[in-house]
Amino acid sequence: ALIIAALRECATNAVRHADATKLYVKLCCENRLQKVYITNNGIPPHSQTIEGGGLTSLRVKIERGGGSMRVQSMPEFALAVSIPVTKEETP
Repeated sequence: ALIIAALRECATNAVRHADATKLYVKLCCENRLQKVYITNNGIPPHSQTIEGGGLTSLRVKIERGGGSMRVQSMPEFALAVSIPVTKEETP
């Protein structure tokens, strides 16, 4: 559910702030962590991305779940999320 929330937030922000038409998503699982790295094909930010309501809310949810989130602004926007894999999620 947290990865879906991250994808939703990135899609909304990519369209709203960067005129993007595509999201690029890398998913992997290593060392008991689900990792997702999200970028887009939109206009790169002109300055440091400042977390607002959506990204801040997402960060709170991810950190409550024991994960971490990193926002990159330059040279392009990217969001990196790591979430611990629970026993129920193990394939």
